[in-house]
Amino acid sequence: MKVSFSGSQHGLTNKQEEELLGLLRQLKPELGIHGACIGGDDIFDKLCVMEGIDRLVFPSNHLAKRIPNQELLHRQPPRVTIRPPKQALDRNRDIITAGDVLIACPRQQYEIVRSGTWTTIRAAKKVGMVVYILKP
Repeated sequence: MKVSFSGSQHGLTNKQEEELLGLLRQLKPELGIHGACIGGDDIFDKLCVMEGIDRLVFPSNHLAKRIPNQELLHRQPPRVTIRPPKQALDRNRDIITAGDVLIACPRQQYEIVRSGTWTTIRAAKKVGMVVYILKP
């Protein structure tokens, strides 16, 4: 199974992080997919390393909010593949397409319009993907 992830650039709550780790242990994915954004993606990447899950990374071209490639590469093992940077919305489509399920950790309790995480959730649901939403 390949698990795609989307989370807030502001990070995760303790509850979200605990639930995310539990869900990763339950699903036992062979691949964790994320967008290399600071905050939630960084935590997801570290949990994947801790659990021995290979990673596929689709960074955005917004350098100020991106985890540096060298930092991601330094966390090996397990294996990490980093794709070329793209604009955020294009990169989010790649994250959805590459995975079997989406785990999302939004900053808000309820859906909002101007949020990359909620936009990714809506796009994943639109293509019929199973979506796990771990609310704060």
